[in-house]
Amino acid sequence: MVHLATERTTLFIKYIHMYELFATFCILVNGVPECTTYSDNEKQVYKDLKTCEERAEYRFYETADGFLRYDIPFESIIIGCKGGEES
Repeated sequence: MVHLATERTTLFIKYIHMYELFATFCILVNGVPECTTYSDNEKQVYKDLKTCEERAEYRFYETADGFLRYDIPFESIIIGCKGGEES
């Protein structure tokens, strides 16, 4: 019985969809955008999309504020969530 419960738990865990943050920054270098995509340096994983999106929003404003404060020229900042059914 214990073995069967463990197997069920293992199967259940395989189907939990997790999300993580990513960021794409397009920095202007001599007026030309150079875009790079990064994985989140905090390596945090979220169990649901809503929580991930809330964190992405916070990180977007935090990052944009830093770019503006230090006068870093940019074309775009995209911060979002990846994963879900793809992970």
